[in-house]
Amino acid sequence: MTKLTRAIALATTTILTAGILTVASFSAPVEYQDSADAASVADSFDPGSIITDAEMFNFSTMTTASIQSFLNSKVATCDPTSTAPCLKDYRADVTAVAGIENRCDNSISAASDQTAAQIIHTVAVACEVNPQVLLVTLQKEQGFITRTNASALTYRKAMGYGCPDTASCDSKFYGFFNQVYWAARAMNSYVNFPENFNYSIGVEEIKYNPKSSCGTKTVNIKNGATAALYNYTPYVPNGAALANPGGIGDSCSSYGNRNFWVYFNAWFGSSADTDPYFVKNSKTKQIYLIIDGKRRPIESKREMRLIARYTGIAYKLPSLADNIVSQTGRGSVQVLIPGSVVKSSKSSKSLWFIDGLGTKRPISAGQAKELTGSSTAKVVSKTIIAGYKTGKGSAKLGLKVNGKYFIADNGIIRQIRAADVEHYKKRFGFGTYDVSTLKALDRGVSMGRLLKADGKYYLVRDGRKFHVSTAKYKKLVKQLGKKAQVVDSYFAARIPTKK
Repeated sequence: MTKLTRAIALATTTILTAGILTVASFSAPVEYQDSADAASVADSFDPGSIITDAEMFNFSTMTTASIQSFLNSKVATCDPTSTAPCLKDYRADVTAVAGIENRCDNSISAASDQTAAQIIHTVAVACEVNPQVLLVTLQKEQGFITRTNASALTYRKAMGYGCPDTASCDSKFYGFFNQVYWAARAMNSYVNFPENFNYSIGVEEIKYNPKSSCGTKTVNIKNGATAALYNYTPYVPNGAALANPGGIGDSCSSYGNRNFWVYFNAWFGSSADTDPYFVKNSKTKQIYLIIDGKRRPIESKREMRLIARYTGIAYKLPSLADNIVSQTGRGSVQVLIPGSVVKSSKSSKSLWFIDGLGTKRPISAGQAKELTGSSTAKVVSKTIIAGYKTGKGSAKLGLKVNGKYFIADNGIIRQIRAADVEHYKKRFGFGTYDVSTLKALDRGVSMGRLLKADGKYYLVRDGRKFHVSTAKYKKLVKQLGKKAQVVDSYFAARIPTKK
């Protein structure tokens, strides 16, 4: 998706707070990067997954300092005619609040003269809600993040909480701290007690606009966080709103959830990252890898780090409430590190090589030693082994990864030329493997006596590489009778350089 880099205009935003309908209106300059961005929004916006649970409740994304820096970056100078400070300069008292299970689990201590950044961070941690979500909500309600002219009224109803269409705002929700706290608390309530609210996971009919004549859209809500946004703002953007994401659509358009998605993606990256990703159950402390819509347990943070290293999955760990984690698909198979050799019991002779995150291949003890440098296998349950699909063919000593060929020699992985495959094929065979397998097998890499990587020549000897000049390389070619093998920088980097 094209990154949005300019301010996005906001129009009338309609929200539902704790079952009360409210409308907040304001205007902002229409600045949008280009028509390609508009097309990207229309193509990328998924009304059933506006934000994932992992993103909504990842409360560790920002510190107080990073929130303050973010606010400073959005407003350089406040309007001198403003009757209240801009958000970056705003200060207020914080009221003590006891922790309430499944709403805001952690208590808040009273504090005076707190900055807006401190208040947002305090509430985010207490309610375990992503501070980025709170910042985006402040923006989509009243343009608060980029607003240069504020007043006591705008702070009194900063998040639009408790302000119905048909009556005055409820004074018990007045004030910046109250607004941020109750909005964060509401997000948890919507997810933890879906039976008490209008929208939950599943197929729902959602209005385009308060006007009944505008009709509804059938939306398959895929997660609790997206359901929470619809309970907070009970309208789905229509085609006209999405076609002009920096401005106004038509008479049936609504903008609250569109603006939430646009701002979050512009400021903080994708709000609807697809799996795989890691989460932790805040109650049991169990770590899971969410993959293919299923949650699969991870043994420890060390295992998580290794899997992240070998697969490229982002190493971040949002802590989610027990019932939020339980809404994710039930996968009971433990995730094993790519490159592992396992068996179902100490006495079993059947060994399996774990290739990537989802497949296994039968392997002999000799092949295990060739691939990993050891014939020792980790004992895991039959259930775990059965949870992995069996890859085609056996785990031969030849590997094909992304169209390139390698052979294993007592735990040393050596890249070979495609022209040499036929020579090795009868002995080794060449199974197709996930790239994470090679990353897992980085115990040592032998590339041949001479190699070339990134335009430099090396002599490989005793498991180390020695950089040689072009003149020296030409002499070595004559002495050894062969030219350097050209290899990727990744594989060259696996060989220690002799200092």
